[in-house]
Amino acid sequence: MKLEEWPFRVELQPDELLSSFLIRNAHAHGTTPYLFMNYFWPGRALWDRDCDRSADWEWLCEVSELAGVSTEVLATSTLIPFRQSLGSTSLYGDTSLLLSASVYHRTRRRHGLQFCPECLSNHLSWFRRIWRLGFVLYCPEHGIPLMDCCPACGSPVIPHRSLRLDARYCHQCDSCLHNTMTENSCSERLLDLQKLLLNNLLTPSTAEHIGPFHGTALFAAIRSLLSVLTVRISYAAIRDAFNLPETAWLPHDRLQFEHARWPERFLLLELLSVWISDWPASFHLGAEAAGLSQKTFARLRQPKGLREEIQRLKPGSSRNRRYEPKVFDEELLRLKRVDRKAYRKLRAKRLLALALLK
Repeated sequence: MKLEEWPFRVELQPDELLSSFLIRNAHAHGTTPYLFMNYFWPGRALWDRDCDRSADWEWLCEVSELAGVSTEVLATSTLIPFRQSLGSTSLYGDTSLLLSASVYHRTRRRHGLQFCPECLSNHLSWFRRIWRLGFVLYCPEHGIPLMDCCPACGSPVIPHRSLRLDARYCHQCDSCLHNTMTENSCSERLLDLQKLLLNNLLTPSTAEHIGPFHGTALFAAIRSLLSVLTVRISYAAIRDAFNLPETAWLPHDRLQFEHARWPERFLLLELLSVWISDWPASFHLGAEAAGLSQKTFARLRQPKGLREEIQRLKPGSSRNRRYEPKVFDEELLRLKRVDRKAYRKLRAKRLLALALLK
């Protein structure tokens, strides 16, 4: 069945998220995103999923027909190209360096969408794809820190749930997002790191390298190093090695970067930018201070340039977790079933022998 074309179409903006594009089309027709999408795809669990992350090609073809935008262009408004460049191979689970929304029914439990108040100040505003990237902390256009929650109630930003026909208002408390005052100060070091990583993601052929890393290998190395920094002891030791001021906040052990809030990601990326500033000398300085070894990186991704430096670290100790029973064997277990008295006697004899050995 051929679907009817949307009578009031809005133009897909550069770097606009697919969800933002659908929301603006719904508002242009004077209705909510839920009602609008349910009219054309009844029963489809669109907003119960992270549609920016997992949109399928067949459905994009249908949206293309209705919206008057080519399927190829619509596909670039999803997070799928980012996921491929960041090394994701599965539709399930988190993608490295991409903020997780953690959708549960209609609720997004994590702060997976950031925004720039200045960008949203225009009535014809939209939500950008790069605002879903964990290493993007500042607006590239205005140079101000991004926000990852409603400034009034602290709720995650979920624009399709707003009761107004305006995505710039909080769905929870109806507070305005675009008139929020933010600090104009920013970290030049982090701005440079953000720009370099964005260039490697968007235009890898012309982007600069960090040491030997470039493109997909760069993101794999960055993610592995961030995993090390999320361990409290390593974070504190490496920060102290570079004479950085102490912070009131330290990462919780095994904090996942894709689940972290803006302040946490700021501190992690701030330390990371120093740790890799003079590769590989700065890497080994931090690794020695934190007592890192090859064992530390055993379960982490190791692109070629990183693997070569890891092999220069100490091997590290390993623990043998294999259980070797010292008292029980098949004979003792057999006696336990058939002769409890003989079982207790033999067991006591063996325990006594072990105690004498010690």
